[in-house]
Amino acid sequence: MRTPSETRIRAALLVALAMAAATAGCRTTPEAAPESATGTAVQPASTTPVVAGGADSSTEYATGSAPEAWPADLPFYPSASILSSRITKGDALLDMRVSLSTRDALDAVIAWYESMAARNGWVVESAGSLMRDNVEWNYLYLKKAGSSANVSIAEEPAGTLAITVATRSW
Repeated sequence: MRTPSETRIRAALLVALAMAAATAGCRTTPEAAPESATGTAVQPASTTPVVAGGADSSTEYATGSAPEAWPADLPFYPSASILSSRITKGDALLDMRVSLSTRDALDAVIAWYESMAARNGWVVESAGSLMRDNVEWNYLYLKKAGSSANVSIAEEPAGTLAITVATRSW
């Protein structure tokens, strides 16, 4: 049986695999001390954002809130709670990830994200599910001019859904 923390780690890993240009070496879990792309260790996430990075990029981690720069056309599932977030800023790149949790049904969450994507001009490039370590991951890969987004959803043993929403702009 996986803990919610392990499920969030797996969600972050799935998003990294699904987005080909994911930032290497970063994790979004509050329990682990993440490293920036430059290898600089940062403190665990807290209610106060933690910033790390090199001369041409910075990464900020937070618990319980989304980045201020989160795009308005990519809203979060309405009854989900925000667990943690990460934002990486580079020269011509903005990469953000938010981990959420809800007790709503998987089908309802997927349907909401599909509907939201259509309403806000996102194109669903691919959707499906895959099994990884006996956990079924459902995903939507979205594209829009100058941006991509990935929504990954997995059922947790506690009866909740772990949702990771990631977006990248260039």
